[in-house]
Amino acid sequence: MDLGREIATRVLLEALRATRTGSKLEIGILAERCRVHPDQVSKVMERYVSGDYRGRIAIAIGALQAGCEAALVARELTWDEMEHFILDVAKRTGYNTLRDIRFKTGGRRHQVDLILWRNSVCLVVDCKRWSRPPAGRVLNSLVTEQEMRCQALAQYIHGISPGPRDVYFHPVIVTVYEPRFRQVGETHVVPINTLVVYLNTMDRSYVSRGYRAQLAEDWYTALKKPGVTL
Repeated sequence: MDLGREIATRVLLEALRATRTGSKLEIGILAERCRVHPDQVSKVMERYVSGDYRGRIAIAIGALQAGCEAALVARELTWDEMEHFILDVAKRTGYNTLRDIRFKTGGRRHQVDLILWRNSVCLVVDCKRWSRPPAGRVLNSLVTEQEMRCQALAQYIHGISPGPRDVYFHPVIVTVYEPRFRQVGETHVVPINTLVVYLNTMDRSYVSRGYRAQLAEDWYTALKKPGVTL
C-alpha cells in the first residue's frame, strides 16, 4: 500500500473509532490522533467520504475503497451498522437487497437479517460479529437455524408469489473473522474480507443447490411492505 493510501486508511479507521460513541468528527483532533497535518485529513475525507454518502457507513465504505481490510472496518461498526455496510457492498456489486425480513409460516415466526439476490440466486444472510469463530455444536446449531430460516423463507415467498421462475435460496453467514470452515452443511460461512469476491462469483458458479422455489418474476415486491426495510 502506498503512503497516501496508508494515511487514508489510518485516518478513516481513526474516524470510525472517534465517532463510535456519537461524538462529532473534529478534523483537528483527528489529525492529532493520526499524527498527520489537518490538511491531509481534510483531503482524505473529501476524497473518500463525499457524494451521496454521509456518516459512519460512508466512512466505512471510504476506508474499504482506500484499501483497508474489510474485517478491520467491520470491527469498528455496531451490529446494525455492519448490516448496512454489507448492504452497501452488495449493492455496489450489483445485487438487489432487502433488510430485516419478518414473516410467519407453519405457526412459527422468523426473522432474516438480509437477503441479496442477482439473477436466479438469492442469498439469505445472517450477520455475525463473533469475538472468535465458533466450532462444534455451537456452529452446527447456528447453521441448522440458518438453513431452517432459508427454507422457510423460500416456502413463504412461494406461497405469496408463485410463478414460473426458478429461484434458488442459499443460506449464508457473514462474519468479521476468518471462520474455521467456509462451508458447513449447505451454509456458506463467508469472512467479510472475501465478501466482494464471493458475491462476484456466487451466482455465476451456482449449481442448483439450496432451496428452489418457483416464483413470479417480481417475487421480491411481495416483501416490500411495512416491517421490511430496503
